[in-house]
Amino acid sequence: ETLHLACGFDAKVPRPRRDEMMRLLARINEQLLHGHFDLWRQDGSLMFRNSLVLAGGAEANDAQCEALIRLGIESCERYYPAVQYVCWAGQSADAALESSLLETMGEA
Repeated sequence: ETLHLACGFDAKVPRPRRDEMMRLLARINEQLLHGHFDLWRQDGSLMFRNSLVLAGGAEANDAQCEALIRLGIESCERYYPAVQYVCWAGQSADAALESSLLETMGEA
């Protein structure tokens, strides 16, 4: 009685970067209201997961499904730069979050 969403990244986290990636994911997950990021220890796969509980025979409607998918895509896009900084640039979790979460304000 659950609709589960899993968004996988098309990359594997190298073994030497997995501990720092786990620190990054813990920091990111602290900020999320819905869903969470996971790192699969077996192969280094990184994914965002979320679910919609449908207890008692409830059925998901279109708006709920669209919101679940939209949230997954937005979360992956928002934190992808931080993941790249930790995974491939060798940055710390704190530095990666600080560098990647700039909010643009105003118009050019």
